[in-house]
Amino acid sequence: YFTVFKEKSLDSYEFKSTILDFFASDPVATKRLNEVDWDSWFYSPGLPPKPDFDTSLVDIVYELADKWKSLSSSSSTFTPSKEDVKGLSANQFIVFLERVTLFEDPALSSDSFRLMGQVYGFADSSNIEVTNLYFRLGLKIGDRSAIEPTVKLLGEIGRMKFVRPLFRALKNVDRQVAIETFEKYRDFYHPICRGMVDKDLAK
Repeated sequence: YFTVFKEKSLDSYEFKSTILDFFASDPVATKRLNEVDWDSWFYSPGLPPKPDFDTSLVDIVYELADKWKSLSSSSSTFTPSKEDVKGLSANQFIVFLERVTLFEDPALSSDSFRLMGQVYGFADSSNIEVTNLYFRLGLKIGDRSAIEPTVKLLGEIGRMKFVRPLFRALKNVDRQVAIETFEKYRDFYHPICRGMVDKDLAK
């Protein structure tokens, strides 16, 4: 494909022909390609058909997040336990925390934030993707109990992916602590990261 069409343009029909020719010796691929409704893709109006994805893994954590949101209601019957997250992967924890962070009207309460950390062990997780999201959640809702572990974490990690969002979140809760923490660890960070955080804190 790249050899034939390098430095050239091609239309949809040439693309189809090239794909069919390339997989002509593969009966399984040929069968699948022959099942494609090419005319619909080429001529039908509107957006392409929506793929039927398996969302079972994300559905589980969305449902769990909704249960935590229900805790803001006096009628909630949800009691968090370790069993809630038994068998979940780190990626599912990440999706769960990202979902909970989006809560508005109301946001997650400080009591629920602390309970979540205790029951699910997020604060003690060895996965930086998880702990960084958990602390950012606490800082977003203004829970000052998240400040100390965030400061500690910022002295242990140097990836800008984590450092910048954590400093921005920390600044929103306590700008002075954010500045003092940055000054303490600034030489630990890569020059590019250091420069970006410097700008973030100056805003």
